[in-house]
Amino acid sequence: MDISQQSWLENAQEKILTNKEDFAKRSLPDGAIQANSHLTGELMPWRFHLLEVFSQSLTDGSKQPKQLLQAWADEYADKLVELSLPLDTALQEIDYYRAAIGNVLKEEAKQQQLTIDEFYEMLNYFNVIVDEAGYIISRMYVAEHERTLKNAHYAVEELSVPLVRVTKETGVIPIIGDIDTKRAQTIMTNALHQSAEYELDTVIMDLQGVNVIDTMVADQLFKVINALEVSGVHAILSGLRPDIAQTMVQLGINMKKIETNSSLLQALEKSLGPPRTEPITD
Repeated sequence: MDISQQSWLENAQEKILTNKEDFAKRSLPDGAIQANSHLTGELMPWRFHLLEVFSQSLTDGSKQPKQLLQAWADEYADKLVELSLPLDTALQEIDYYRAAIGNVLKEEAKQQQLTIDEFYEMLNYFNVIVDEAGYIISRMYVAEHERTLKNAHYAVEELSVPLVRVTKETGVIPIIGDIDTKRAQTIMTNALHQSAEYELDTVIMDLQGVNVIDTMVADQLFKVINALEVSGVHAILSGLRPDIAQTMVQLGINMKKIETNSSLLQALEKSLGPPRTEPITD
C-alpha cells in the first residue's frame, strides 16, 4: 500500500469513526428491535464495536481484522442468543454496514481521485472482511445456540425425574412416561447425587406412571438400584402394576433381591410405618 492509498484509507477510517453513532442508530432492520427501545440499547455496544473493527480493518494487515472480528463475535454472539434475536438480524446489520461504509469509501475515493483499479482493490478487500464477519458470527451464534439448547435440555431432563424428599431419611423418585438409556442415566445421576446430598437411607422409585417395561428398561432400572445399594442406600420399587410385573417375570428378571410394592403408599407405609390414626395427646 503506497502513501496516497494509506492517506485515503485513514481519511475514510476517520469518517467512519466520527459517524459511527449515526450509522448505529440508523441500523434497524428488524421490526422487533424497532418496537423495543430496550433491545436497541442492548445492541448499541455491539454495533459500535463492529464499526470500529471494520474501520480498523481498512489500515491494518490482513491477519489483524480476523482476530478483532473473532474477539467481537466471542463477546456478542451470546448476547444475540440471550435476547432471542434471529441470526438473520445480525447478518442484515452487517450488510447494512457494508453498504454504509462502502459509500464512505466511494466518496473518499472520488475526492482523492483514485483510479478504478485502486478503488476496486480496496473495496474487494473490505468485502472480504465483511464476509468474514458474517461467517464468524454465524458460527459463533450456532455454537452458542446449541449450548443454550443443550443446557435447557439437561434442565428439563433433571426436572422430569426429580427426587422428592419425604422425610429426613427417605426420598421418592416418581417416574412418568417412557424410559430410554439416556433418561435412565439421568435417573441414576439424580438418585446418587441427591441421596448423597440429603444423606438418605432409602430411595423409592415409583413406576406407576411407566407404560412399558422391556428388557432394556429393566436392566437400566436394576443398574440404578445396584448403584444405590453399593452407595449404602436401600432402593425400593413401587407402582408395579400386574401387567408390568408379569412382563418382568416373562423376561426372566430375578426380583427376589429387590423390595417391591404394588403402590407408593404401600412402600411408604413399610418404610415409614402406617399413618397415625389416633389424635396426638400430651
